[in-house]
Amino acid sequence: MNKEDDFSEWLKKAEDDLIVANASAALHKPQVEIACYHCQQCVEKALKSFLVYHKVEFNYIHDLEKICNDCEKIDPTFTVWKKQCRFINQYISITRYPSNVDVTVSDMKLALKFSDDILSFVRGKYIN
Repeated sequence: MNKEDDFSEWLKKAEDDLIVANASAALHKPQVEIACYHCQQCVEKALKSFLVYHKVEFNYIHDLEKICNDCEKIDPTFTVWKKQCRFINQYISITRYPSNVDVTVSDMKLALKFSDDILSFVRGKYIN
């Protein structure tokens, strides 16, 4: 089995992104955009781990809403995360490149909460 085919490897990468997001947020001068970027990466990899677990092939896209929709086809309870995915989704591009959008500390805190919640939700799917 390739590491790419192992859901636990995907989940570990998601957890690592959340660690980086929290560390970036905790700095004396919080790195808001970097934290939000890693929140997006955390959710993306967590959702993809669920697809890998269920042996569902997916395109290597970054759109959290689309990935969440794919998860919802397997487990309808994923529908509760669509709003949060839409919120975090914005950070895939506005945090990677110069933009006119200001990301606030409040935005970052919300992204951290949502990504932690979604990661915990996905982790719970493997325990059951």
